Amino acid sequence: MRYQLLALDVDGTLLDSAHVLRARVIAAVRAASDAGLHVSLATGKLLPSVRPMLDALGINGPQITLNGAATIDSATDAVHRFCPLSEGERQEVIAAVRATDPAILVSHFTVDGIYVDRAHPLLGVFAEYGEGPPHQVADLLAPGLPPAAKILLSGPPARLAAIRAALAPRFEGRLTVTT
Repeated sequence: MRYQLLALDVDGTLLDSAHVLRARVIAAVRAASDAGLHVSLATGKLLPSVRPMLDALGINGPQITLNGAATIDSATDAVHRFCPLSEGERQEVIAAVRATDPAILVSHFTVDGIYVDRAHPLLGVFAEYGEGPPHQVADLLAPGLPPAAKILLSGPPARLAAIRAALAPRFEGRLTVTT
């Protein structure tokens, strides 16, 4: 059997623990592409955040972004597939998280941006992982935001685990909760 697609994770796979794309990784990915494999990234990141990596690796075409919620062509920006949360689900998740632990950083990821509604000491996490700065809005619970691909929580691991334990059963069968 001849493989046709090589889908690669980004953080901790292509990028090392310091978020560096090493020359030997670039060479290996380019060799796979030169051998005829279509290479795509499969990442939780936004497409604009991985464009420099795509350029360095010399790949283009469909990319799996936002933890699989969107497949976007990096050459044309055409969205091939997008599976957003419904507006009701989005609001329910944010309200439930805030009721469980109001101090956690809640961010709303769309196809092309990140939205937050509060200043938070962990806002630097986006830059640390190569994402652009988030858009500040008045209220994440307000209607009218672009559709959410995912809601990302940032905070101390023990508190995030407690939120997961409290809320995952509520969303079981409807939404995917990942860590």
